[in-house]
Amino acid sequence: MKLVFSLTAVLLLAGCTTAAPEPAEPPTQLVLITAEPVVEGTPLATSVDDARAVAAELGAQLEVLESESESDVAAQLAVAIAEQPAVIIGLGDGVLSDFDPAAASNLSQQFLLVGSEAPEPTSNLTAANFRTWEGLYLAGVGAATSGPVSIVSPTGDPYADAQVRRFTDGAHGSDVTITNGERLDVACDTITHTDVALRDSLAAVLAGDTGGVWSFGVAENAVELDPSCAGAGSPEVAQASEQIARGEVVVTDPLYVP
Repeated sequence: MKLVFSLTAVLLLAGCTTAAPEPAEPPTQLVLITAEPVVEGTPLATSVDDARAVAAELGAQLEVLESESESDVAAQLAVAIAEQPAVIIGLGDGVLSDFDPAAASNLSQQFLLVGSEAPEPTSNLTAANFRTWEGLYLAGVGAATSGPVSIVSPTGDPYADAQVRRFTDGAHGSDVTITNGERLDVACDTITHTDVALRDSLAAVLAGDTGGVWSFGVAENAVELDPSCAGAGSPEVAQASEQIARGEVVVTDPLYVP
């Protein structure tokens, strides 16, 4: 009986032996490239912080490659491509001219542009862009609450002219004085929220839904007026924002529609 008991005990112990745990998978690797240095307190720094937060939410590891200028973006892309991350992310217009050909030459690598888009992208180049023209419309609404409006715009620039019309549409016939200048200046900044745009678009790319353009604006809480803008906190701007979000007011893209 003693021998039988001992064998039974051994068998029971053997049956209770647990298998070694499976090794944890390494986190998804992401690389973000900027076209300029990331300076604390700037909108770019806020966007980079937003990207880090979204990467953490998705359980990914983000490496940031800062360029000294747009001329350095190609070299940073070469470094990123060699690392073969899941996605290479580019922030702003400054990276576009290098990301477009890089994507076309590296079809097995996924790329994501935030704040710009290529005219004829390959299927591995996804874009998450902002409807900033909705911000121009709201800037016009806000400016009109304080009386006559003065803005600066280049003369003879069709795109700038179309942007001005988005502003004046918001101003609803208020007296707007336009002065010639090198660049459009409506004395108001539009805030874009990179975290909102990146959260959905990056998750989609990682899930295999690649290519095309994601569009983010007022309805997605991705575009708003800087609080320092004239009339930013006014009931008129709040009402116009709600109308845009509900689709009652449609602000067209000045790049494609005059």
